[in-house]
Amino acid sequence: MSQQQAQEIFGLGLKDLPRADTSNYGGLIWLDGLDWEFPKPFQSPYYDDEKLPFKATLSNIAEAQGGGLPQA
Repeated sequence: MSQQQAQEIFGLGLKDLPRADTSNYGGLIWLDGLDWEFPKPFQSPYYDDEKLPFKATLSNIAEAQGGGLPQA
């Protein structure tokens, strides 16, 4: 995030923002209406498709029910 983006989005300087781990799908969030003074770091949910084959399972269910394959 650039200095200009931080100012436009959060109304704060880049150095005033909390640090978020963006290397593992994290970021900053500022929910309107909660009277937060500053944005808060968050960690996005992540799943391993090797351990939980979500897309393959949906494809199997769709095929078993006679439907087409879901879009990837």
